[in-house]
Amino acid sequence: MQVVNDSRQSNPGVQVIPVDSKADQRAADVLGGMFRHIEYQSRAAIAYDTAIEHTARTGIGWLRCYPVENALGEIEIRIGRIIDPTAAGLDPNSTEPDGSDAEWGYCETRMTRKAFERAYPKAKPVTFADGGWKSGDNVTVAEYFEILDQSENVITSLDEDGHEVEHTEDEHWQAR
Repeated sequence: MQVVNDSRQSNPGVQVIPVDSKADQRAADVLGGMFRHIEYQSRAAIAYDTAIEHTARTGIGWLRCYPVENALGEIEIRIGRIIDPTAAGLDPNSTEPDGSDAEWGYCETRMTRKAFERAYPKAKPVTFADGGWKSGDNVTVAEYFEILDQSENVITSLDEDGHEVEHTEDEHWQAR
């Protein structure tokens, strides 16, 4: 509880700090304001506290970032908590403490059948052999995330007004 309470008193959050000769303090301030807005809208303090408490108790704690559509139809980022620390995981070949070298990860969410039907009206739950994915009135939704290593040629050209325009190689040849 000492670790958890110390964390709650220190108000953890995202801080943007310019660190090299190309960094701009004004840009860092703007980005910091954007992150504070995301944290405020997300009530991120709850997610931070949950992750820290799970980490202190079990050694594993997670946060998640996800997109939501606002009233104007724009996509915004939210920070959320993962209530069950065993319901998420990363590539076991990852060796970095922060998981930055992981190539894949997953997050499971257990919900009632009614909540599942509201969230995914066109989906139909299936039963897996182990019985853990759909049991009784509960459905488990698994999200899988993977980093795909793809390279693409980019061509820079000048338009009629002399401005630089970047196209993928396919877009360049389709425009001709």
